[in-house]
Amino acid sequence: MHSGPTSSPRAAAIEALRDGELDVLFAVDMFNEGLDVPDIDTVMMLRPTESAIVWLQQFGRGLRKAPGKTHLTVVDYIGNHRSFLLKPQTLFQLEPGDAHVARAIDRLLAHELELPPAVRSPMTWRPSTS
Repeated sequence: MHSGPTSSPRAAAIEALRDGELDVLFAVDMFNEGLDVPDIDTVMMLRPTESAIVWLQQFGRGLRKAPGKTHLTVVDYIGNHRSFLLKPQTLFQLEPGDAHVARAIDRLLAHELELPPAVRSPMTWRPSTS
């Protein structure tokens, strides 16, 4: 799907994806915001961006809960996530590397690591068990 005149109609393509008639839908700069297809279980990042907002919008396409959805697979071919991992590495004074960030997240979820007071949120995130 693309923005040109030869593209599949957007509404029909989204409906086919939602109904399971399509397994994959590729879009370029079209669904950064406003798309609501909770059944999406795989997001492929295929474009570089320096915008955390754009990256999170792309990533967020798959974060919605849906009946029967058990997981989200994110494939970041470009590696944009690495630049965003610098923030938690800095916040928690971690050594470089994904494993250190993963351990810190596990410790946060197990309530073994406290966020500094300035970054605490009144909301509590818990991974879905359904």
